[in-house]
Amino acid sequence: MDILILCLVIVLADLIIFLIYRNKKIYKKLRSIIDENHKITLNQLETYFSRLEARMVTPFTDFSHSDGKNDWLIIFTFDREKLFQETINSIRKFEPDLKILVIDNGSEDGTINIISEMLKQNKINRAIFNAKSSIPQWQKCCNLHQAYKLLSMEKVDFLGWIDDDIYVKRPFVQFSKDLLKEFEQENIGIVNFVVDEIQNLNHPIIDKKSFDNVEVFIKETIVGMFVFFNTDLLNEIGLPPIGEGINDLSVEDWFYSRVLKTKGIKVAAVDFADHLGYKTSIRDSIGKK
Repeated sequence: MDILILCLVIVLADLIIFLIYRNKKIYKKLRSIIDENHKITLNQLETYFSRLEARMVTPFTDFSHSDGKNDWLIIFTFDREKLFQETINSIRKFEPDLKILVIDNGSEDGTINIISEMLKQNKINRAIFNAKSSIPQWQKCCNLHQAYKLLSMEKVDFLGWIDDDIYVKRPFVQFSKDLLKEFEQENIGIVNFVVDEIQNLNHPIIDKKSFDNVEVFIKETIVGMFVFFNTDLLNEIGLPPIGEGINDLSVEDWFYSRVLKTKGIKVAAVDFADHLGYKTSIRDSIGKK
């Protein structure tokens, strides 16, 4: 009798183990199906949002071309006196003739005095001084509206923007023009100059090329820290929303990234600059970790 009970216990234990194992397999399979469907749903939603955003884009057609030598770089700044100077000095080291527009968003340190002095020395060409209270949360989007409107009074061929914590490592203007011309047929429309592990994670590499002995990483999205492009591109990508619309992050790089992706316009990323903000910004230092 004891042996029979023991056998029944063993059989029952085996059955329980089997059911647990089977249920785990079923659970994993169901979990996998759910996860896959979730990814598909998210991808579909992103596609729909991108299409809607692309339809909402208003082409910015106010720029006309000059003789091919009128290029501008926009730099945004706020209370970053030292970093701002480093950024400007690095630009001028390699691009002494590039025209620079500085937009200050209400700095309360010594940045405004530095900008004024740079204007006197012709180190920069124009400046916009905003009152801190007049700028919405998404400063760069607002600044781009200001910059495009101001510069549209001139004939501008190529245009770019750069954050106030970027250190430029080499000349980039002519290289960018030549690169965009070389890969025009492959629908590469914008050059990005910051390449590192964090940005490659946020903006994945889809292809690699070589141009003028430089490794070029092809991406579908842009790193908004430092970019350069032909002003004709604005006919396609327009102006970013200013803290409104369906753009979930309300920041220029993700808005433009989705518009570019929807329109099939690719980004060429090259390692021409370092992001100093990783060492000085709390947000960026956390992101790097």
